[in-house]
Amino acid sequence: MRLAPTAGVVAALALLTGCGGGGTNPNAPALPSYDADALAAAAIQHLDKNGSGTAEDAELDAAPGLKLALGEIDANKDEKLSADELKARFARYADGAAGGGLAAVSCTVYLDNAPVPNATVRFEPEPFMASVLKPATGTTDAQGFVNVKVDGSADYGVFPGVYRIVVTRDGGKDLPARYNTKTTLGREVFGGSRSASGGIELRLKSG
Repeated sequence: MRLAPTAGVVAALALLTGCGGGGTNPNAPALPSYDADALAAAAIQHLDKNGSGTAEDAELDAAPGLKLALGEIDANKDEKLSADELKARFARYADGAAGGGLAAVSCTVYLDNAPVPNATVRFEPEPFMASVLKPATGTTDAQGFVNVKVDGSADYGVFPGVYRIVVTRDGGKDLPARYNTKTTLGREVFGGSRSASGGIELRLKSG
């Protein structure tokens, strides 16, 4: 089922919007083992280029999913992400009350407002989560729509975590690098009442 988007953000020349309400699959495989302390430390090490001890400003461009979720994670509203704030967020991924399990995620891909068929949409874990999460992938239909699922899984859905989104097209028709090799697209997948799953529109521009 396609879900109408309710929130959006402009990233470079692409618009990424999403909505809440994505459910979880009770028959999904077990959650990964999330070590919130280690993940938060790895995220700060990866992103903190100025030695401030936080991820802030342009540093967040390197993790577009975190940048999109800044307002949800930034507890003290200083527009920076500390290790403690990240730890608190990451700890909730495995919390059943927060909607643990595979979160249903679908995408519709547009290029210059036209649906893009035969596009591969791949959710790649950010480097600081690559040891915990597997990528999730799917191929768009004639309407540019796709449900993604964890690589190697029979069940559709994505495990909670922070991902960058990579979009490529079939037949060697390259999209701009800002959507793949230098992607500016990202998503925090998060189940429960504040769900970052559901329907995502990827509105790409060729120019």
